[in-house]
Amino acid sequence: DEMSIVLPNPPDQPGSGGGTEHTYELQVQRELTEWFINTMPVFIALTPRRRVRSPSGGYSWQDQPPRETQTLRLCEPPDPGLQVQGSDGKLRDVQWLLVARWDAVLGRYDAFELDGRQWEVADLMPYNGWERRAAVTARG
Repeated sequence: DEMSIVLPNPPDQPGSGGGTEHTYELQVQRELTEWFINTMPVFIALTPRRRVRSPSGGYSWQDQPPRETQTLRLCEPPDPGLQVQGSDGKLRDVQWLLVARWDAVLGRYDAFELDGRQWEVADLMPYNGWERRAAVTARG
Protein backbone atom coordinates (compact mmCIF):
# COMPACT_ATOMS: atom_id res chain seq x y z
CA ASP A 1 0.00 0.00 0.00
CA GLU A 2 1.20 3.45 -0.86
CA MET A 3 0.25 6.39 1.23
CA SER A 4 -0.24 9.79 -0.35
CA ILE A 5 -0.61 13.09 1.36
CA VAL A 6 -2.49 15.78 -0.47
CA LEU A 7 -1.64 19.30 0.54
CA PRO A 8 -3.80 22.24 -0.46
CA ASN A 9 -2.28 24.92 -2.63
CA PRO A 10 -0.67 27.61 -0.46
CA PRO A 11 -2.74 30.78 -0.16
CA ASP A 12 -1.78 33.82 -2.19
CA GLN A 13 -0.29 36.68 -0.24
CA PRO A 14 -2.75 39.55 0.32
CA GLY A 15 -2.31 42.24 -2.28
CA SER A 16 -0.04 40.08 -4.44
CA GLY A 17 -2.45 39.99 -7.35
CA GLY A 18 -1.51 36.35 -7.72
CA GLY A 19 -5.02 35.00 -8.10
CA THR A 20 -7.77 34.36 -5.58
CA GLU A 21 -7.07 36.01 -2.27
CA HIS A 22 -8.57 34.56 0.85
CA THR A 23 -11.14 37.28 1.27
CA TYR A 24 -12.38 36.07 4.65
CA GLU A 25 -8.89 36.16 6.18
CA LEU A 26 -8.21 39.54 4.60
CA GLN A 27 -11.50 40.91 5.93
CA VAL A 28 -10.68 39.67 9.45
CA GLN A 29 -7.22 41.31 9.30
CA ARG A 30 -8.80 44.59 8.16
CA GLU A 31 -11.33 44.47 10.99
CA LEU A 32 -8.61 43.76 13.56
CA THR A 33 -6.57 46.69 12.22
CA GLU A 34 -9.57 48.97 12.50
CA TRP A 35 -10.21 47.79 16.06
CA PHE A 36 -6.52 48.40 16.91
CA ILE A 37 -6.65 51.93 15.50
CA ASN A 38 -9.91 52.76 17.30
CA THR A 39 -8.52 51.81 20.73
CA MET A 40 -6.23 54.90 20.64
CA PRO A 41 -7.18 56.97 17.58
CA VAL A 42 -5.73 60.25 16.40
CA PHE A 43 -7.52 62.36 13.82
CA ILE A 44 -5.10 63.80 11.31
CA ALA A 45 -5.37 65.69 8.04
CA LEU A 46 -2.18 64.86 6.16
CA THR A 47 -0.79 67.58 3.89
CA PRO A 48 0.92 66.25 0.76
CA ARG A 49 4.07 68.10 -0.23
CA ARG A 50 5.61 68.42 -3.66
CA ARG A 51 9.25 69.05 -4.46
CA VAL A 52 9.57 72.15 -6.65
CA ARG A 53 12.67 73.38 -8.47
CA SER A 54 13.57 76.95 -7.57
CA PRO A 55 14.92 79.49 -10.12
CA SER A 56 18.40 79.13 -8.58
CA GLY A 57 18.43 75.39 -9.42
CA GLY A 58 17.74 74.13 -5.90
CA TYR A 59 14.59 72.54 -4.59
CA SER A 60 11.98 73.48 -2.02
CA TRP A 61 8.90 71.72 -0.71
CA GLN A 62 5.48 73.16 -1.46
CA ASP A 63 2.40 72.20 0.56
CA GLN A 64 -0.54 70.92 -1.46
CA PRO A 65 -4.18 71.01 -0.34
CA PRO A 66 -4.62 68.81 2.76
CA ARG A 67 -6.26 65.42 2.49
CA GLU A 68 -9.49 64.63 4.32
CA THR A 69 -9.07 64.04 8.06
CA GLN A 70 -8.40 60.35 8.71
CA THR A 71 -8.56 58.18 11.81
CA LEU A 72 -5.06 56.82 12.42
CA ARG A 73 -2.96 55.45 15.25
CA LEU A 74 0.55 56.39 16.35
CA CYS A 75 2.64 53.62 17.92
CA GLU A 76 6.17 53.43 19.19
CA PRO A 77 8.53 52.07 16.54
CA PRO A 78 9.60 48.44 17.01
CA ASP A 79 13.28 49.43 16.84
CA PRO A 80 14.14 52.53 18.90
CA GLY A 81 17.34 53.10 16.89
CA LEU A 82 15.59 53.09 13.50
CA GLN A 83 16.49 56.04 11.26
CA VAL A 84 15.15 57.19 7.90
CA GLN A 85 16.08 59.96 5.51
CA GLY A 86 13.75 62.95 5.80
CA SER A 87 12.69 65.31 3.04
CA ASP A 88 15.63 67.54 3.93
CA GLY A 89 18.06 64.69 3.19
CA LYS A 90 19.11 64.27 6.84
CA LEU A 91 18.92 60.99 8.72
CA ARG A 92 16.36 61.30 11.48
CA ASP A 93 15.17 59.01 14.26
CA VAL A 94 11.80 57.40 13.66
CA GLN A 95 9.65 58.64 16.51
CA TRP A 96 6.34 57.07 15.61
CA LEU A 97 4.90 54.34 13.48
CA LEU A 98 1.68 55.50 11.84
CA VAL A 99 -0.93 52.76 11.37
CA ALA A 100 -3.85 53.34 9.02
CA ARG A 101 -6.70 51.41 7.45
CA TRP A 102 -5.97 49.48 4.27
CA ASP A 103 -7.69 52.14 2.16
CA ALA A 104 -6.12 55.18 3.84
CA VAL A 105 -4.46 57.79 1.66
CA LEU A 106 -0.97 58.76 2.74
CA GLY A 107 2.22 59.57 0.94
CA ARG A 108 5.90 59.88 1.60
CA TYR A 109 6.77 63.34 2.97
CA ASP A 110 3.15 64.15 3.87
CA ALA A 111 3.19 66.59 6.78
CA PHE A 112 0.89 67.06 9.76
CA GLU A 113 0.68 68.89 13.07
CA LEU A 114 -0.16 67.17 16.33
CA ASP A 115 0.01 68.64 19.83
CA GLY A 116 1.68 71.78 18.49
CA ARG A 117 4.55 69.90 16.79
CA GLN A 118 5.29 69.38 13.11
CA TRP A 119 5.65 65.81 11.84
CA GLU A 120 6.50 64.15 8.53
CA VAL A 121 5.71 60.79 6.96
CA ALA A 122 9.33 59.96 6.18
CA ASP A 123 8.85 56.49 4.72
CA LEU A 124 6.07 54.08 3.78
CA MET A 125 6.25 50.44 4.84
CA PRO A 126 5.39 47.71 2.31
CA TYR A 127 1.64 47.31 1.79
CA ASN A 128 0.19 44.04 3.09
CA GLY A 129 -3.45 44.35 2.02
CA TRP A 130 -5.00 45.03 5.43
CA GLU A 131 -3.19 48.10 6.77
CA ARG A 132 -0.92 50.92 5.73
CA ARG A 133 2.08 51.78 7.91
CA ALA A 134 4.54 54.63 7.78
CA ALA A 135 7.61 55.87 9.68
CA VAL A 136 7.06 59.33 11.19
CA THR A 137 9.80 61.81 12.15
CA ALA A 138 9.85 65.27 13.69
CA ARG A 139 9.93 67.95 11.02
CA GLY A 140 12.42 70.77 11.03
